[in-house]
Amino acid sequence: MENIEFMSSKERIQYIHLFRGVAILFIVMSHLIWSTGDHPEIKRSIRLILSNSTIFFLIISGFLFEHLSNNYKPAPYIIKKIKFILLPYIFCSIPIIVFLLIRSPEQNLSTQALNYLFTGSHLGPFWYIPVIMAFFLISPLIIFLKQFKIFQVALIFTLLYSIISKRPESYNVIYNLTYYFVFFHLGIVMALHRNTIEKWFGQKIILAMMSVAWVIIYFSLVNNASFAPLRTIQLILLGFILMNICYHINDWYLIKSLSLLAEYSFGIYFLHQYIINALAIIVSKFGINYQNLFYSIIIYPIVLLVSIFLIYTTKQIVGQKTSRYFVGS
Repeated sequence: MENIEFMSSKERIQYIHLFRGVAILFIVMSHLIWSTGDHPEIKRSIRLILSNSTIFFLIISGFLFEHLSNNYKPAPYIIKKIKFILLPYIFCSIPIIVFLLIRSPEQNLSTQALNYLFTGSHLGPFWYIPVIMAFFLISPLIIFLKQFKIFQVALIFTLLYSIISKRPESYNVIYNLTYYFVFFHLGIVMALHRNTIEKWFGQKIILAMMSVAWVIIYFSLVNNASFAPLRTIQLILLGFILMNICYHINDWYLIKSLSLLAEYSFGIYFLHQYIINALAIIVSKFGINYQNLFYSIIIYPIVLLVSIFLIYTTKQIVGQKTSRYFVGS
């Protein structure tokens, strides 16, 4: 994730900013819809839309990486990422790592803790942070390669690789880096051709064609959810459609709401799984099934509001700037 709070208003691209707000809505809901429990077919249909929506953050990160690349300097860039991504990741990881070390200690606790941090395996959504940090660490190589025309042509091959490959089920950072590179790569190429992309956004026929293609692929997956190649195409199409919709948003209240979500998205990403897990433990004690679809729908806005409240409270306690070191927002 790029930290949008460090962009000037001139640098910020509104539809990308709003798309980030939409992306965090998808991500939080994706972690609330369980694959088990009641209404399995409805849940499967919903999960086909939401699952793996973290790739939207990768597209955004690639887009902003290119957008801001004129001012790129390796050392300051990576140091900033360490300060505003790695540090809050470590801080937000402490509670769950301490819990896991106490509950399931291994022979070497230091190695166990470091393994959690290097893989993100200690809390569901945290797999993304080691992967995006790996992208940032190889950013000098990406800057070097993208000066060649072949870099853009290579998108065809990275896309083909992710289409024919299955989403990694492990926490192997190298494997994840290889598989997810296409989305970061796609974001860069989209930014390089921003004028063309925005012209496409202005043509309703493009949105209609993309939407029809997405619907066809979606219902194909409903009938055969294991068909991995279509899944990657569906995700990319959905990302483009959502970005297109964000490009046309002009309602003041909607802009303000999505903008707030975008600004708090990093913090929400770090905190929401804690809140989901805590609420699941609480309701279980009252005999409520937290895997129930109705429960997930009801609890969804509560998870978002509690996340925002905790981020806001952190800002009030430690200050607007310092809070970025703790919760990333």
